[in-house]
Amino acid sequence: MEFMAVASPHTYFPPLGAASILTGILALMLAWKTEPVRYWILFSILMIVLEGATSIVFAWSRNEILFIEGVDVHSVEFLKRTAQEFLIVHGFRVAYNIIGSILMFVGFIKYYKHNFISKEAVKGNVLYWTGNRL
Repeated sequence: MEFMAVASPHTYFPPLGAASILTGILALMLAWKTEPVRYWILFSILMIVLEGATSIVFAWSRNEILFIEGVDVHSVEFLKRTAQEFLIVHGFRVAYNIIGSILMFVGFIKYYKHNFISKEAVKGNVLYWTGNRL
């Protein structure tokens, strides 16, 4: 059965990464007119691209060594060194994702404040957040 075929992370992560970059670009295009937001979103997309580039350049080759070739091709000592390298690279990938998520979150909070709260204030509506006037 084709739907029960074995798949690897390589099957899913490249398309998911491309979709992340494309939706980031779409978000940037939709929010471009809001000046306080554009650079937050732009730098979050940069983090997504850096994570992808780090994965392609460093992680994919180490995944192949560790999980496909294994001890049939490499010594145990070499595999241990490769695993250590993979962990270091993975730390950078996690950091890129955390920084990118924070940047995107701040960007969308600024977008919300600029495009929704400021419009309510212009209309003369009173907005309150936990008792403080915005």
